Amino acid sequence: MDNDSQSTTHMYQHHNVLSIGNLTDFAVTKTEMDLEYPQHLHDAYTDLPFCPTREKPPGKREDKLLATLCNKQRYVIHYYNLQQCTRHGLRIAKFHRILQFAQAPWLRDYIELNTKFRTLAKNDSCIRSKLHEVYTISETCS
Repeated sequence: MDNDSQSTTHMYQHHNVLSIGNLTDFAVTKTEMDLEYPQHLHDAYTDLPFCPTREKPPGKREDKLLATLCNKQRYVIHYYNLQQCTRHGLRIAKFHRILQFAQAPWLRDYIELNTKFRTLAKNDSCIRSKLHEVYTISETCS
């Protein structure tokens, strides 16, 4: 593949990922890319930067979730979060790969049924079914 073809593919992928409609049910995209945090944004986002990473802090042994203003290499991000980042000034330096997958609200009926039961509940034991629902979702999705 020549350079013109590669840059055309890059521009197509860049345009395609950033123009996906919000909250689509199918063909959701995650991307792996390099992101640049421009220097002029550092003061604005110093309290809560975009794109946290799991890394070891200096002098520590365990990984922590760190929100830093550093450029991100091979960062995997959902298209919705990518759109938010680019709207706020982060720049895409390089695409590595794009993953498309289908998402569906497959637990929606279960959650709505339990919510209905909780609103009709008269005692505490029925109201505590929320804890069971949260446990079920966390075990199913992990």
